[in-house]
Amino acid sequence: MQYREKIYREYGIIFGEEDLETEEGSIGVTIADKYGWYIMIHKIAEGDFLKIDKVTKEPITAALNWMSYTKEIELEQQRNNKS
Repeated sequence: MQYREKIYREYGIIFGEEDLETEEGSIGVTIADKYGWYIMIHKIAEGDFLKIDKVTKEPITAALNWMSYTKEIELEQQRNNKS
């Protein structure tokens, strides 16, 4: 039973039971706080679960370079859209 409760607690969002509130109010957990590096892995894998293993076998510098490059492209596009 403890295993099941742990799964529900850690993956509650999947089961529609995500609780980001405490008795004192919001706990202020962001997606970045909760998932950290997984956000980058998900983006590089283009949201494809079957690509995650391949992504995690690449050197971290390659991943960081790719993420930096794509972020700069996004920022450039935002600047161009504002003009």
